[in-house]
Amino acid sequence: MNARLCTIQQPAFYSPEFCESLIERCEEKNAWREADLENGVHRSQDRNTYICEAGEIDPTGEFLVPPIQDFLSNIYAYNESSWKFVLHRNALELTFLKYKVGNHYNAWHTDVSNEASMRKISFSIQLSGGEDYEGGDLIFLDKNMPTTRRQGSAVIFPSFLAHKVTPVTKGVRYALIGWLIGPPFK
Repeated sequence: MNARLCTIQQPAFYSPEFCESLIERCEEKNAWREADLENGVHRSQDRNTYICEAGEIDPTGEFLVPPIQDFLSNIYAYNESSWKFVLHRNALELTFLKYKVGNHYNAWHTDVSNEASMRKISFSIQLSGGEDYEGGDLIFLDKNMPTTRRQGSAVIFPSFLAHKVTPVTKGVRYALIGWLIGPPFK
């Protein structure tokens, strides 16, 4: 398999207790907003989910940043040996996602677009336990790229890989997603 087209799994990045504490912080702040709304109307039927910017939950980074440093070091090391993307060190975007019953991002998409062209590496950290919801699967266009539902696990992938999240049919799925950025792809 071409290393530039693969995903990386990190099975136990955050502990279940830390994941639960992140979910609790998000719910306590009640800073969720519907994604892709324009003047109160969904711009697309492709996405129906709730987002919360990490800065609203942890404005100083004291809570989120220290535990993520080892994780980022591993991503940088893998990138240097395999993907070889030019990255801006310590340039990171983080967002929380909440998918309730019926929510989805059910269109194939990449994390690289005109407005996000500097995104190079994407990741999704599973905050919910896999038994807490049904549906809501993160899948890739290349079906040979596995993902996991284990609480605290992470899936890391090049931002140009097409992926989607299927509709949640029961429960609630929470995730922390992020992007490492660098100069635009050429």
